[in-house]
Amino acid sequence: MQIEGSIEPQLKLDLAVLNGMKLRWDTAEALRGACRFKNLQSFLDLYFEGCKVLVIARDFNDVTRAYLRRPTRMG
Repeated sequence: MQIEGSIEPQLKLDLAVLNGMKLRWDTAEALRGACRFKNLQSFLDLYFEGCKVLVIARDFNDVTRAYLRRPTRMG
């Protein structure tokens, strides 16, 4: 798995604010709605736009920490 693909919507928005960026979505709910992909290109567009919020080492640290704090999805 690539850590960039694990960024939860609210964290993505928070990182954008911290890094002085404006995303197309204003809320986590709106960003979640964008995750209803129509095709591979719509997935890639969202994925690469989300990668832009990762600017400094702290951003990667925050994403990794958030990922590791999630409950395991394995039975």
